[in-house]
Formats: sequence, structure tokens, C-alpha cells
Amino acid sequence: MPTTRLSRKSTEGPFGLASFGFALSLAFLLLSPPTVSAQGMLQGLREDVRRPSPPSSDEKEEKKRKKKKEKRHGGYVYYNDDHCHDCDDDDDDSGLGELFAMLTLGTVTSPFWIPRGIVGDDTWDYGYFARYPYRCDLGGYMGTEPSVVHTCYPWLVDEHYSWLLRARAEYADDFDDLSRIGGQVLLDSASRWGLDTEFNHWREDLGFGRHDSLWTGDFNVVYRFAQSPKTQMRTGIGCNWLSDTVGSEFGFNFTYGGDWFPHDPWIVSAEIDWGKLGNATLFHGRTTLGVHFHRFEVYSGYDYYDIGNTQINGIVSGLRLWY
Repeated sequence: MPTTRLSRKSTEGPFGLASFGFALSLAFLLLSPPTVSAQGMLQGLREDVRRPSPPSSDEKEEKKRKKKKEKRHGGYVYYNDDHCHDCDDDDDDSGLGELFAMLTLGTVTSPFWIPRGIVGDDTWDYGYFARYPYRCDLGGYMGTEPSVVHTCYPWLVDEHYSWLLRARAEYADDFDDLSRIGGQVLLDSASRWGLDTEFNHWREDLGFGRHDSLWTGDFNVVYRFAQSPKTQMRTGIGCNWLSDTVGSEFGFNFTYGGDWFPHDPWIVSAEIDWGKLGNATLFHGRTTLGVHFHRFEVYSGYDYYDIGNTQINGIVSGLRLWY
């Protein structure tokens, strides 16, 4: 009697192989180490700061040579009847040049003389600090004119400070992958001269547990060019710096900022930094609104950095000590 052999039908075929290949590829993508296809923001910042400066062009020198050749005319000097008219034109041009120079000077210096005029600071007298903002009935933070201090704030005569130490600690975030922890110390004096330094630690999340970090900051000598009980404005120059595992970079810095005390307990602060960091141009601007209790202030605001081709902005919040 013939026997029938039963055999199991193979499930392998085109669709089975395709499913297996897809599953294997998916597992490889999930388990293999990730590769970053795009550089992080901090790496781009480094490259901007350390990118070599382009070689200087000789086009200007070539233009100067051409102009000299055009003026020679074979070594002869020519005179014509328009010589006197040229003299009159030169006088007119000179007058316009002086007017333009005065307008330019006034525009460039306006960030300094306009605030002085607004706050009524027409002297270069010393200014003295209270124990903390809005102390007693003081409508701000400083006592400036001695006659006003003796008349309106007699308690400030024996309780004034000839120096100010202000320190802050803060956290900023761009609501994406980049965060910053920073601090600043300002040492100001009755003579209006002071020191200002800032330091920041940047940390960027690159995904899959990877991150990048670096340090930036500045150091400046500042001068309080405008002062009143409610407003103090400062400006100065110094240096910017960057530090990471590769090394350090430096650059020139110009700083401009101040504090405004509109009404107890509010404090408005703003600051601008403009200069160089390595081979990159740096611009930094920030403004904050704070509420104080005696020596302590809690604040929040907006912070913006533009370094080379890298722009970083976000909300900043922190704690400030007035001492």
C-alpha cells in the first residue's frame, strides 16, 4: 500500500525575505551608535571664533597707484582759468565737511550726553550708595548732590557707602538643546570708576546622551557717566574670552548699560556688549525686570548673543545680591 509523505510548506519566499530584511535594518538603526549629521551650535561658534582671517587684498594699493599715474600727466603741472573757482569749491567743501563732522560727533556721543541730560547730571561729582535699593524713603539707590542728601535724606549722611558690590547668578535656556549657567560681579565706587566681569558655562545636548560645552566671559573697566537716585548708567572697555578643551581665545569689548529704579520694589537693568572674540564679531544684549527685597533681587528677562554666524537667544532668570 503506497504511503503518502506529508511535508511542511516552506514559508520562505519573496515576502518573507523582505520582512526579515526590514526587521534587520530597523534593529541595526536602533542599536548602532548614532552619527551626528549636523554640527552643534557651540561647534559652529568655535569655528567662527577660530576661523583664520582672510588674506589682505592689494586692491586699495593698486587704486592709489592708478590715481597717482593719472595726476602726473607726463611730469607737467597744468593751470587753467578755473583755478579760482576750484578754490571757492574747496571752501564750500570744507564748510560742509566741518558740519558733517560735527553731526557725526554729536550722533556718536549721543548715547552719553542724552542720558546725562535726562537724569540732570551736569557735574562729575561723586555719588554714594544706600545699604540697598529704596532704603527708607530714598526713591532709588544713590545719593548724589550733598545739599539734597542733607535736606531730603539726612539718614544717608551717616549711612552711605562709598562702594557697591553686586553679584548675580542666573540660568538661561533657548527652549531647545542649549542652556547657560552664568554669573556676574560688578564693583562700583563713589568716584564713578569700577570693574565688571562676567562668566558663562554653555552646555548643548547633541542627543543620544552626547553633549558639548564651553566657557565664555568678559572683563571690563567701567565708568558711571550718568547718575541720579533713580538711574545709573555705565560704560567701559575690556576683553572678551572663550575657553574650551582646545584652548582660549580673546578679543576687545565695549560695554554700555545701566539700572533704573522706577518705583519700589521694581528694578530694570539693561546691558550691551560689542566687540570681537577671536576672529568673530560679538554682540550681546540683555534686559531684565526684577523685584527686590532688601539686598536680594529676583529677576527675569531676555538675553541675546550674536557671535560670528551664531545667534543665541532665550529667557534668562536669576538672583542678584546688592551689597
